[in-house]
Amino acid sequence: MYRLRTIIILVCLVALIVGAQAGEINQTFKDVKEIKIKSVSGNCIIEKGTSSEVTVVVTYTYDDEDFEAELQQRGDRLYLTENFGRGSFRGESTWRVTAPEKTNVDFSTASGNLEVSDLMSTVEASTASGNIRLRNLNGETEISTASGEIDAAKLDGKVHISTASGDVAIVGLSGDSKLNTASGRIEASDAKGQLKLNTASGRIRLTNARGELDVNTASGDITADGITLEAVSSFNAASGDVEVTLAQTPAHDLSVSTASGDAILNFNNQPIKGLVKMTAKVRRGSISAPFEFDTEDVHYRGGDDDEYVTKTAKRGNETPVIEVSTASGRAVLRER
Repeated sequence: MYRLRTIIILVCLVALIVGAQAGEINQTFKDVKEIKIKSVSGNCIIEKGTSSEVTVVVTYTYDDEDFEAELQQRGDRLYLTENFGRGSFRGESTWRVTAPEKTNVDFSTASGNLEVSDLMSTVEASTASGNIRLRNLNGETEISTASGEIDAAKLDGKVHISTASGDVAIVGLSGDSKLNTASGRIEASDAKGQLKLNTASGRIRLTNARGELDVNTASGDITADGITLEAVSSFNAASGDVEVTLAQTPAHDLSVSTASGDAILNFNNQPIKGLVKMTAKVRRGSISAPFEFDTEDVHYRGGDDDEYVTKTAKRGNETPVIEVSTASGRAVLRER
């Protein structure tokens, strides 16, 4: 009886082990220019290969009757699709793709994660809650998520990234870039080119940036350090604080403004040159600078019943125009 029980237990354990073993599909494709991937919850890793072929390896722990990995080539396009039967199933899947560096990628998923590295092509990706990790891409990159996080490094080319509530973190950004979030944070460093950053209620932090910079938030704060302007630029918030620290004296117009927060511009021991204009409400705001102003003008703005004061100082030439403004906060210009 004891021996029978032992045999039954061993049989059950073997069945569990066999059931837990991953299935695997391994296929290679030739003459592929674009890969279109549609997953439900599967994770996907795409990286540069060493040959002209595309290799796809799918591993999964679902039962074969519940899960189907469809790999189909039509012309120069490769379609990779996850299919499930009805009901809910336990398991997971991973798609690992190696491809030539100039292969275009179009990826979509509900909850799967995506990793892409070392490509010189167009990469488009969208997720609901999946996270996205990008490394060393050169080309056009368009990424969107609902609540997923985006972690990127060394992106060169036209970049457009947007999230609803996910955070965006990028180190190394070059080209024409747009980063947008609703309630997520944006952190970008070592960036150059035409850069537009926008959030609704998220915080923005920009470090070591050079180029044409357009940074905006509704109720979040903006912190920008090591800034070099190569075109007209602006940093604007509605109810948050804005603090900009320069790496060089601006040669182009610059606006640093907020409605109810503090607007602070730090020249960081660089010479203060240009036409400086600083604005705040007379009764609710304040203006501070390390020099005397040439003129003061009290006025009204739009339908606001409160008086504003604009103080102006010419520091050398009348260009560039440097504006620091707030409504009910502090407008501050610092030498260091």
